[in-house]
Amino acid sequence: DSKTIVTPLEPPPNVPPNLTAEWGESGSGEGQFRNLTDMVISSSDIVYLSDSPTPRVQLFRVDGTFLSQWTIEIPRVEVTDGPIGLALGPGGDVYELHNNGGPGWVARFTPEGTFVSMFPLVNGEEDGKFSFPLAMAVDGDGNIYIADLRDDRIQKLDSEGRFLEAWTAGETPITQAIDLAWGPEGTLFVLARQSHIHEFALDGTHLRNWSVEHHTPEVMTVDSFGLVYTSSQRRQTIERSTAEGVQVEWNDVGNALVVASDGSVLVGHAESVAVYQYSR
Repeated sequence: DSKTIVTPLEPPPNVPPNLTAEWGESGSGEGQFRNLTDMVISSSDIVYLSDSPTPRVQLFRVDGTFLSQWTIEIPRVEVTDGPIGLALGPGGDVYELHNNGGPGWVARFTPEGTFVSMFPLVNGEEDGKFSFPLAMAVDGDGNIYIADLRDDRIQKLDSEGRFLEAWTAGETPITQAIDLAWGPEGTLFVLARQSHIHEFALDGTHLRNWSVEHHTPEVMTVDSFGLVYTSSQRRQTIERSTAEGVQVEWNDVGNALVVASDGSVLVGHAESVAVYQYSR
């Protein structure tokens, strides 16, 4: 792969970005999707996309060029739809979070789509149990972090699903955790539906939190400068912020957000069945 990766040397300017491209169409064929549920992007700018009506993962370049896809097949498990969450782990392995209206399961695949392992998520309120998991992150050791809509904490599991510890935010609770993202310094950002962003060190120390201006944000991503992007269905806006405040906001809304190495922002839409690309 001879694709040149561009890494911006300075943070993006505090002006709304320009819409430069749009790709995707409705359908179940290659390069098509019906209800985009999540996107993640690799260090080489490969976009992994999940689509809930179809049990598969598709791979694209940032410009929308279709690369490949695989059908999600798990031994002794009937998989009828796609994952609600994706995460990339050590060696580029792809982790998938399936909900099915309950705890669901976590499955791991190679970058080419070969099944590696899975473990079920058990329903309950005790350590290591879940009610409605919505998002997942994986660290360099293969440990898995899960955000549960009905739990005011983040749970950390080992690669086989065993409970390790729970993270809370002290006096400012993580109310309805709905998304997770790694920052450039190895910190974990948590998005709470009640308009808060929390940042944790890898040892579980709660570093800080702040409020975003739009109400009930749903998805989040963090760029290489530690700038946080959130999307709000209610306000139909995307916002970039830091703990010091909002830097920029523009009109759009997505089910998934990722930032490419050149600083461009990809916004995945479920209703319009498209991915919009914004320049710096």
